[in-house]
Amino acid sequence: IPMLDNQKNILGHIAVMSTNRLDTDILELQILKIFAARAGVELERQRMEKENLQLARISLKNPNMLIVADLEGGVVLSNPACTRMMEELGLTGLAALLPENHDELIKETLKSKAQAVSAEKNIADYSFQWNYYLQSDLDRIHIYAVDLTQYRLAETQLRKDAFHDVLTGLPNPTFFNN
Repeated sequence: IPMLDNQKNILGHIAVMSTNRLDTDILELQILKIFAARAGVELERQRMEKENLQLARISLKNPNMLIVADLEGGVVLSNPACTRMMEELGLTGLAALLPENHDELIKETLKSKAQAVSAEKNIADYSFQWNYYLQSDLDRIHIYAVDLTQYRLAETQLRKDAFHDVLTGLPNPTFFNN
């Protein structure tokens, strides 16, 4: 008797082995079908549980800061990267990590529906870009941080290199022309 998932795909079979002759009583067959259906549901539940755990680990193990907010902007959960960054910067509370205009960004995210809304925030020597994404089917907003610190340092160095002599550090003619 086949065990099926919720899309009617065969997950396996229930087989009964016995040294005695089995009568194919309709009641016994119905009981085996019920057992096969319940076993299929249990296997499907275990598969979904494993997938959910894998998805949860994405945010837990992610080195980037991730925050889930409700539609009013209140933090529902955050990943360990947020805690590590708050400790490193000596901050208390997630609000200190988020942009000052967080409430306005939430409202803009709700208006834009499918578009991402972004804002930058500088804290100490760090520069973060916060990206807000509406998850309307979950009544949540996912907020992702991208650390732009190294990018900004490289940008500053390129700007300096473009307008200054590499050997002397003095301004070059391009600097004076601009």
